[in-house]
Amino acid sequence: MIVEQLFMLLVVVGFPILFLVLILLGLNNRRRLEEIEKKMDYLLERK
Repeated sequence: MIVEQLFMLLVVVGFPILFLVLILLGLNNRRRLEEIEKKMDYLLERK
């Protein structure tokens, strides 16, 4: 039970942080952000 709660907390906290990191990368290098977005779209399509 505790492990599942920790995992959910990690997911809930981790995704916004990952999103902010992607935004910061985009501000520094827009081309790199576009490549990451394409990879994310590809991964989401496979699921």
